[in-house]
Amino acid sequence: MELPQGIDSKFRFILVAAKRAHQLIGGAKARVQSESKKVIIIAQREVSAGLVPFMMNDGKGHDLDRAATVRIG
Repeated sequence: MELPQGIDSKFRFILVAAKRAHQLIGGAKARVQSESKKVIIIAQREVSAGLVPFMMNDGKGHDLDRAATVRIG
C-alpha cells in the first residue's frame, strides 16, 4: 500500500479514513465521485486524493503539522 503524501503510517491513514467515514455517516457531502455506497471506501478514496485535511496533536492538546477538519490523537 502506497501512502498518500502527508500520511506517515498505515495506522494514521486508517484513523483519518475512519473519522472521515463517521462524518459521511453523519451527513457530510462526499468529496469524490464513487460507484461504491460504502462510506469507508469513499473516505479512503478521499484521504488518498488528499481531500481530507487533518490535524495531529501531541496528546497534550498541542497541534502539530497540519490544519484541520479531522482531529486525531
